[in-house]
Amino acid sequence: MRRYRESQQEGQRGSSVLWPCLAVVLGSLAASCETQHDALARRAPAAGGANGTGGSAATAEGGVTGGTSAVARRDSGPPDADPDSSTTPSWTGEPGIQLMHGVVDADRIVFCVSSGSGARSGPIPQGGLQYGESVSLRAFPNLDLDLDDLTIRLVTGSAASDSDACDLPDGSTMLPDGAADEGDSSVSDGAVPDGAVPDSSLDASDPDAALTDSGGSDAADGASSDAGTGASVEPPVEPPLPEPDRQLWRSQQIAQIPAGSISNNSSTLWVVGGCFGGVNYVSSSNSYICGSDYAVPYSNLRLMVVSLSRPRSESKVGLQLFNASVATSQGGIVSRRITESAVIDKEIARNVVPGAIAPLSDLPIVSASGYFADEPASSLEVMLGSSGANSLSVAWSVALSQAGLGAIEDGENYVLVLMGPRPGFSAERWWNGSAVRLLRAL
Repeated sequence: MRRYRESQQEGQRGSSVLWPCLAVVLGSLAASCETQHDALARRAPAAGGANGTGGSAATAEGGVTGGTSAVARRDSGPPDADPDSSTTPSWTGEPGIQLMHGVVDADRIVFCVSSGSGARSGPIPQGGLQYGESVSLRAFPNLDLDLDDLTIRLVTGSAASDSDACDLPDGSTMLPDGAADEGDSSVSDGAVPDGAVPDSSLDASDPDAALTDSGGSDAADGASSDAGTGASVEPPVEPPLPEPDRQLWRSQQIAQIPAGSISNNSSTLWVVGGCFGGVNYVSSSNSYICGSDYAVPYSNLRLMVVSLSRPRSESKVGLQLFNASVATSQGGIVSRRITESAVIDKEIARNVVPGAIAPLSDLPIVSASGYFADEPASSLEVMLGSSGANSLSVAWSVALSQAGLGAIEDGENYVLVLMGPRPGFSAERWWNGSAVRLLRAL
């Protein structure tokens, strides 16, 4: 069978070019919010829970410092733009905010938003978002992105379904005794897919770091042989840690956004990745599940904001990849069509770092049919780094169904959001599985 690979590199700029980071200040500032029933303009359908199988950026003005949330930058124009041609068409979409749940260790979340003047919005949405779900707003009620300094908080657990979820202080419900000490990595959980375990000599942040087979050893681990008797001495057995209960509430401030950092007149996507963390939220594969900066019991939640204000083309479809997986240092994606005689890959984006979006060309250059989304044997294949090996496959039919769409259409813009653990990790114990979700831009 022949294999073909097409690329839209001719219209793509490097995805790792970032604007100065949007300020995100982690801390313990308590905030309270009020319920806003009219906050929801549109809400994407449920993604069916955790399932591991299947730019222009927000405008950043002065005063932006530090933080962990990346904002990708739009370049001045596509590489093949004709300098003598007419001005690039302007964005004609609808201004708004799309919020998405990409938190690794939470079933359901709500957003609580407040300003320094005391104005509040939340919980957003009422009843919460399940993993992979999104909600669309025209704006945060009672708040103005251009004028207000905003504090963003997140609440998870059973409290996320309550109308007073935003009245909870930062912190968490007390969990059972017997928790591991901070940084304890002695827990083994079989978390790595397909019977593999991370090679301890590899850097988890290395996009090309391999997973090694967990084959047997000539000598049993932890056992020693007495030369005189031949008796085997077994190591002491540690009692298993209690499993964390994700229904117990946890609340965390995740960002402070200065007034004017994000424009009211743009279409922005806000995705939260990483882990809430907490006592017993521990695994031998923490770096691959939550990210290399995760340290039990502390949170490494990251709010990633990017603008989707991209011009439309009547005869082409806009399709981008947004990497919202904190544990995936570089991710790419191709659209794959399989026929009787060949496998054809259409590259969408490659080597996209967390918080970045690609491609960044001003105008779409591929028609909807060019992505094979309507083909019965077509899929989205997630690639890690430069290895070229696919680590997560999602059928186009599944991606469309989860998004509540019948097809992708010319004249529209869409974004594929990579979220959760490093691709290839399915949902187990306390974490959601790696996933890709399709979203239509406003």
